[in-house]
Amino acid sequence: MGRFLRIYRNFSGGLSEAANDNMGDDQLTEARNIVPGDGFGIAKACGVVPAYPRIPVTQANSNRVVRLLEFKPVEGDAQLLAFVSVPTVYEDIYRYRADSNDWLRIAENERAVKDWFIFGGKLYYLNGSSLRCYDGTDFSDVSINPQGSTATAAENSVWSKVKKAIAVEQRGHRWFYATKDNEVIFSEVGDPASIDPTSIINVNTKNGDSITALHEFNDGLLIFKKHSIHYLQGWDMAGGSDVRLQQLNVSSGTVFPRSVCTVDNGVIYLGSNGLYRLTVPDSSTIVAAKNISEGRISKRLYAKGQILEAVAAVWENTYYLSVRKQITDESGQLTGTADYEYRYLVAKNSFFGEFTMPTFSYAIDVGGQSALFIGSNNGYVLRYDRNSYHYIDTDTGEALPIDARARSKCYDVAGSMAQEVRLNRVEIAARQFMEESSDFSVQLKADYGDYSWDASLKWASDTDDGLIYGEGLLGIGLWGWQDTVTKELLVRRRCTRLQFIISDESDQPLLIYGLALLYRKKRLKGSRRGVVMSNE
Repeated sequence: MGRFLRIYRNFSGGLSEAANDNMGDDQLTEARNIVPGDGFGIAKACGVVPAYPRIPVTQANSNRVVRLLEFKPVEGDAQLLAFVSVPTVYEDIYRYRADSNDWLRIAENERAVKDWFIFGGKLYYLNGSSLRCYDGTDFSDVSINPQGSTATAAENSVWSKVKKAIAVEQRGHRWFYATKDNEVIFSEVGDPASIDPTSIINVNTKNGDSITALHEFNDGLLIFKKHSIHYLQGWDMAGGSDVRLQQLNVSSGTVFPRSVCTVDNGVIYLGSNGLYRLTVPDSSTIVAAKNISEGRISKRLYAKGQILEAVAAVWENTYYLSVRKQITDESGQLTGTADYEYRYLVAKNSFFGEFTMPTFSYAIDVGGQSALFIGSNNGYVLRYDRNSYHYIDTDTGEALPIDARARSKCYDVAGSMAQEVRLNRVEIAARQFMEESSDFSVQLKADYGDYSWDASLKWASDTDDGLIYGEGLLGIGLWGWQDTVTKELLVRRRCTRLQFIISDESDQPLLIYGLALLYRKKRLKGSRRGVVMSNE
């Protein structure tokens, strides 16, 4: 029979948890530290570099940079602040000093921040017991601005609720404070510390669900609870004439307020059983919800342990989600914690991960740099860099090779699960990087023999040999280097299905454009292999 060629060069579908025969050819069963290369191929994720000197902390795994933010005081230059966790519910606050290139601790053992906002050149933040303010020099507790010369008993009562609020959001010229007692308290126009005692909206549900987060969306305010979401609309809050509060038709709220992010005319958040995206469909005013992780990363997120913390950010139309999980063994015993990141590519509607650089906070475009910054363990503030191919070991500060691994679905070589073929060779088109090697390993698994997988066939490819040419005669300006190279692996074995496992633990770039299979079809034969005959 004649020879046939099958090519795979689109892996942008990302992760899938579906059964093999329900997966798309562009999807992967594993994408550890892998991103779509040049939009479609398989590439190693870019690494990180230190963005600032390490914050002088003493406990590597406990002193995590849990928040990075920048603000411009009324007087002086912009300040970059880092909030570092101190066991168990406290944080130290550091300010970066550019003149001496170091960090100065400006507050010690502050109660952990619940939520924050910036207004009038001041940083305001809630800590569960008070509303605090930092003006660039001093910290102070914020008191209510009474309508009269002194605060009334009713004003003091409502302010005591504000001080214990767990979330705050600015909408228009008002600030909304959410309490754990399911109350949303809104300020007077233009003043976050001026509260009318009657400016309270009750968001009660019969199951006693409690508010966890607030988030502005479209022309309203999303009120997240553990098991539900409410949508508050209307601008005349004082008069109450156009205020509308509706409960959305969702199957989960969130207990992770820092996972809530706006992305591409929608909101994404981590729920109790997956990642959800809220949108307002065309020709509609109703907010609709969809579980975007179902069949993709839901099992990965919730398997083998409980999620303890989650933080997210949106950068270049990609939703970054980092989670810390309790890890348990098969008997259910706690064995420790693990930190993973997943990424949702909005334009491609696909997930990639896990990414293994421990991340506990994100910041975008701080310090005059257009980049995504992360806060990690041991006081490290890092920055993603496309020219870096390593992570940072937060215990030692040394470069750590990125453990990249991609596993494809099991492809039906001939397009039919029952069609056996004689696989002659496999070809891989990979990018050649100037002045750097691109070693990677390819493992093939095939279902021949007694339905077993062949795990011994491995191939280490070094794409440096014989690729740079013509430089001595014509110069790199004319010819440069060969951009891609095709490597060939002779197989000459029978199979029906084939799976690719690509791995790379070197401190080098990786980009695979496509895979090709050259084979001959075998003549179809009937078989009773695997059928048990009964005498009944």
